[in-house]
Amino acid sequence: MRTEIGKVRLYVSPAVEDAYSRIRLLETQAALAGEHLRLVHAYLVQVSPQERAHRPYPRGRVLDTLLEAGHHLQEASLLTSLGASDTLRAATDFAGALRAQKLIDGRPQAMSPTQYQALRAIATGRLSVEDTGGREWAWMRDASFSIATVRSLESRGWVRREAHHPWPGARTARLYLTEAGRIALASWLGRVPVASRPAALATRASRTPVR
Repeated sequence: MRTEIGKVRLYVSPAVEDAYSRIRLLETQAALAGEHLRLVHAYLVQVSPQERAHRPYPRGRVLDTLLEAGHHLQEASLLTSLGASDTLRAATDFAGALRAQKLIDGRPQAMSPTQYQALRAIATGRLSVEDTGGREWAWMRDASFSIATVRSLESRGWVRREAHHPWPGARTARLYLTEAGRIALASWLGRVPVASRPAALATRASRTPVR
């Protein structure tokens, strides 16, 4: 990434410095998470599938080994839990800096503010689709999206689904950006969709006489 940024002679502003720091931190976290996952594997190979099949586990070697594996898995999950959102933040900072220094140009792709927010949510891994008895609905931890928004993104080839079964019987699909979806989102990074700007409010304020 540093090599590519160097090719466009980007001035290292405070925002760019912050983005660099964020990427370096993500690199360190990913390396630490990898070490924890290697330990998870090392513990799990000590327990045969037959031993893992007998639940509840009695006190002893099997239970202690699986608890240790679970501990390292939690540590890896904690280290990577904000990785996608931090990466998107760094990309947004870089895009804003590139546009401010007139190093990139191009029209942003047409989309509604809701579609833009949905693309950002998908990029950070926070939006999924649940199927309950043949009825689909979009699920997110801290916001709600209409399933119609998801389908509109799919119809444009910006989003794909991948089955995800966190527990037996679950009918969940994780959403991912396609290459076209990443390009569409990137065209708006560092900007605000025009339709979401309070233009009417700004116009009204400009016409208010000063007393």
